[in-house]
Amino acid sequence: MLPPPRAAVPPVHFGGETFPLSDFSLHFPAHPAWVGVAREAMRTALAHGLPAWREIMETAVLLTSEVVSNAVIASRACRHPYPPVDLYASWTLRGDLHVRVFDRAPGEPVTVPPPSPSPDDEHGRGLLLLAQLARRWNVHRHNPAPGKTVWFQL
Repeated sequence: MLPPPRAAVPPVHFGGETFPLSDFSLHFPAHPAWVGVAREAMRTALAHGLPAWREIMETAVLLTSEVVSNAVIASRACRHPYPPVDLYASWTLRGDLHVRVFDRAPGEPVTVPPPSPSPDDEHGRGLLLLAQLARRWNVHRHNPAPGKTVWFQL
């Protein structure tokens, strides 16, 4: 069953310009090369929006990269063929950015407890960064089906 259609979000008028509040999504294979695509999609979406969006751009790009990286790693731990990953970005009527990353891998994201990770560790910071930088975030599990959505709001 399809969800009910969302009401069209009206454009925002700011400083004599009109900015459309367009949602976007990406559906991609669980391959590390797609993390960069997700980063650039977020950067592009925010660069052409409201001036306030440009202020959160680097934070949004960083958090998107971390959450998508975690989803790709989790998906690649599954049996081949690896399940895909989905990225959804939307804007609320207030102009808040809401990002959701869905993977079909079992299990839950894990936070490395302090004092880890060390400065040289390549993994273990994603959820710590979410907790520090996002206004809100959480994990939604898709029980009984495998998979989860990690979302954040800026």
